[in-house]
Amino acid sequence: GKATNNENDPGSYNITVAAANNCGVEAKTYFTLTVAANKWCGDGIVQGEYGELCDDNQNCSSNCVCNAGWVDCDGEETDADGCECNISGGNICWDGDCCTPDTCAFECGTYSNNCGGTINCGACVNANTHCSAGSCICDDGWQDCDGNDSCECSGWCSGLTCCTSAENVNIQVCVDNAHTTYFNGVFVSSAANWGSVQAYNVNVISGKNVIAIKGSDWGALYGISATLNWPGCVNMTTAEINKWKCTTTLGAGWTNINYDDSSWPTAVFGNPGTAGIRAGNFLTVPQIWASGAGAGSTVYCRYTFGE
Repeated sequence: GKATNNENDPGSYNITVAAANNCGVEAKTYFTLTVAANKWCGDGIVQGEYGELCDDNQNCSSNCVCNAGWVDCDGEETDADGCECNISGGNICWDGDCCTPDTCAFECGTYSNNCGGTINCGACVNANTHCSAGSCICDDGWQDCDGNDSCECSGWCSGLTCCTSAENVNIQVCVDNAHTTYFNGVFVSSAANWGSVQAYNVNVISGKNVIAIKGSDWGALYGISATLNWPGCVNMTTAEINKWKCTTTLGAGWTNINYDDSSWPTAVFGNPGTAGIRAGNFLTVPQIWASGAGAGSTVYCRYTFGE
């Protein structure tokens, strides 16, 4: 039968066997029994010298078979590791070894499980999104303004507000001495009176928009001041000097939305440049001009928003 666990009582034991018959004749014999530690079925060691064929997660019998939930990956059921792979714990056999597949560490996509197979992390379920490098991101032209990954905005975000398009958005311009103003490549108006503020309404479109102003000075003080106010979405002024680009070199199509102004320098303050109201500026925002240009010059300035 199955050996008992003798882990706690190994050693040598003297055994005496005695026999007697009814005539009073008695005989005895003596021998020593050596008990080795851990030499029992189920100890995880194959004791071949004792006739044991298998062990380690196997049923101990003349036919070695793996216990439920265990498999032999290397095809050697009688070797030291026996049925070495616990598939009930999520492991699998791959290339002769027991392998633990990677779990999904990404939001989406299909990747190697490092055990010869793949793992599917799922697809992006929110509207207007796609999978990129394991993360769900907004499709081109869409934005997530409220932070819930829905990419609900086809325009641009101003805080939590989705800004797409609007009609009759107010622009105010005041230039010392004269200006011609365009919006998205379309002529808006022109004037030559620094003593008054010219106000216009424009239609903002979804996506990129551009204000383009040509300013001309006739001497002494010079500068362009402008505002665009779309409540909740855009509150542009020439005080945002780092967002304005100005040059003295005119390029074809410079008023258009997609004109490349990446080589244009950032605007500088005009002369004196400080906010009005005063001679040369009747808007309460600072004036800007092109770097290196002074009195008597003509400059071209652009402000882009909604990208």
